[in-house]
Amino acid sequence: MTGHRRPGRPALVGVAVALAAAVLGGCRAGPAPSPDGTAPRPDGSTSPGASVVVPDEELTHGLLVLAGRVGDTRLELIGPSDATRSLAAPDRAVAWVSAGGDGRILATTLDGRALLSDPVLAGRDPAWHPLVPTGFDLERLAGPLAFGTLSPDGRRAAFIAADFAAAGPFDVVLVDAASGASGATRIRLAPEGAPPAWFGDRLVVLARERADEVGALVVDPVSGAFAQGPGPIGGPRPPGLSGWIDPIAGLSIAADGTALAVASRLDGRVEVDAAGPWLARATTTPAPVTLDPEADGSTTFAWLALSPLGDRLAIVRTDLDGESVAVTVHDRSAGWREVRRIPLPVGADRAVAAWLP
Repeated sequence: MTGHRRPGRPALVGVAVALAAAVLGGCRAGPAPSPDGTAPRPDGSTSPGASVVVPDEELTHGLLVLAGRVGDTRLELIGPSDATRSLAAPDRAVAWVSAGGDGRILATTLDGRALLSDPVLAGRDPAWHPLVPTGFDLERLAGPLAFGTLSPDGRRAAFIAADFAAAGPFDVVLVDAASGASGATRIRLAPEGAPPAWFGDRLVVLARERADEVGALVVDPVSGAFAQGPGPIGGPRPPGLSGWIDPIAGLSIAADGTALAVASRLDGRVEVDAAGPWLARATTTPAPVTLDPEADGSTTFAWLALSPLGDRLAIVRTDLDGESVAVTVHDRSAGWREVRRIPLPVGADRAVAAWLP
């Protein structure tokens, strides 16, 4: 989750210090769930509660929403018909979740612990197991593990290890989900409070580059090699250069590698594009995503989460104060307009969204 205010620097600078306010904070360009009910807003009005909870023992896939307050979050799985299933989380201090194609969930806590669930099955809560990196000294990392992201096949997990309040460097950590065998790639740039995104066997991570503006890096976590990807170029577009050149406010890649969602820190626009051509800086024809204003006029967000097939986009929306207020779902078949709104539970001001296949 990078927190972003459009245009400008992310509100996730707190993630930096403790992944706490950060990981559940929001990208202000343009917030998290708890028990059902109406949630008081800063202007004194109320918003509807979360989706009606419908007992549904068969709900094993859909949109995962982690919501609450820093250090006190809950996890729910929301199906296409608004059926909502509460899932037992491994810790109240979970700050980030992701899911793999094998139906497992990876949770990362505020203090840098990683916990991996068994596949989500009907009629039972998932069991959770610690995922402990082995093979190198964790004390040598630039910071605690954060933003754990499962690979599409669920076999590997990638993390960012950083002191988000510092100017860098940071580490991209790769962990085998079965054995815990791990390795780290040191990136000598300032970290951005955002998760790594899998693109095949490579990772796309966000880092602060020229003039503290955020761009993409494409990392081979096995060899440790990395290359600069799309992002700010520090001046007018050179002749012959195509592709994305804006500072990046948020990025998500579909598990099948076909599509990518990206947001500009300059004007707050959100687009869905072909992942491969976008990363190669090819000329593309992106599809714009429509963000309807919140009640206070905000069109800001905290996180983007593209579905495994790249046909749906979940956006954690924030108010003008940077607090999460809802998750909106945008569908390719509807021209990437909002087709669903999931208000957050009472008292929640932080949220994360992920798709469980």
